[in-house]
Amino acid sequence: MIRVAISYRVLQSWRVPVFQRLSEIKGIDLCVFYADDFEGTKVKSYSGIVNFKTVKLPTKKISFKTSNGHAYIPYNPNLYNKLDEFCPHVIIVEGASNILNNLVCFFYAKRKKCKIIQWGLGELEGRKKSIHRRLADVFFHTIERQSDAAIAYSSYGAQYYKNLGLAESSVFTAVNVIDTEKRIFELKRYCNENNLRYPSPVPIQNKLVFIGSLSENKNIDLLIKSFKKALEHLPNLTLDIIGDGPLRPSLEKLVDELNLNSEISFKGNQTFLSPYLYDASLMVLPGLGGLAISDSLIHGVPVLCGIGDGCEKDLVTNNGVILKNITLDSLCTEIVSIFSSPERLESLRKNAQNFERSNFNINNYVNVIHQAITYVLD
Repeated sequence: MIRVAISYRVLQSWRVPVFQRLSEIKGIDLCVFYADDFEGTKVKSYSGIVNFKTVKLPTKKISFKTSNGHAYIPYNPNLYNKLDEFCPHVIIVEGASNILNNLVCFFYAKRKKCKIIQWGLGELEGRKKSIHRRLADVFFHTIERQSDAAIAYSSYGAQYYKNLGLAESSVFTAVNVIDTEKRIFELKRYCNENNLRYPSPVPIQNKLVFIGSLSENKNIDLLIKSFKKALEHLPNLTLDIIGDGPLRPSLEKLVDELNLNSEISFKGNQTFLSPYLYDASLMVLPGLGGLAISDSLIHGVPVLCGIGDGCEKDLVTNNGVILKNITLDSLCTEIVSIFSSPERLESLRKNAQNFERSNFNINNYVNVIHQAITYVLD
């Protein structure tokens, strides 16, 4: 058995299906090491039951505000000893967001002569690094360069690792997606139970949808203001905002001030998205965000987004639009343009519906991680 340790900040719900499938691969003995939740943030663990080995570690928490939002970094003092008990052949570590535990894993790997794989974003296009990150990069780049392989969330992130000097053969791209199998099953069941067509037709009403945390770097205020301007050209337009977070009160106040309460609805956190996405015309993500893209495309809903975590460049090709420099005017112009051309919207929707048959699915995602494990051991 190949013992594989994964060091993650927390056991996020969207990573559980990946870990589960990885643990089911013949010859893999998987254990995930993770820290305590950061209360009041989205850095928190899945609360359900999992069927793979996990070790939750006592945690010292560090959080601070940066120019790009907030950083939440855990440190697990007994991580080294717990790794030693498991005695892994391979350690997969969660990039710079888990930098202190990453250092522990790196030190352990070099001392015990096991393999170490970095798994992270790499770099965000067009985003200036905070002073904290620039200082951390002074020595973190050394760790990344001396790792045995890297798994990037996107092809853009993969290029970051190659630019650091990692061999091309040691850099793997596992584009970040949701549990596509589960979502397709849920969507088809929803259609059957409600006597709806599958895939869904072009909706009669013009409905925009946003899905994500209501937090910094999502640019939801910009979306609301652009929506207000687009209403001048598209009077039947509506917007559903799905998600929750610290900015919700101020966003609700903005909607009220702009007199948009009848056009914009806040739906809160939703675990089952088909009722909201089935009849949606367009997903709009004007800030950071990646997983919502694959959720939207699974439902056959095209995507209008900005530059996020990099995976949009892989996922949004002919099934949506990527705006490099999003402003209030450019976002409004693109929304109006898409809805002013029914043929274009229908074409984007048909292309989005082909996403189900693409290579961007959870099984390929896990296969790439397995390939990285096999590579470092070979």
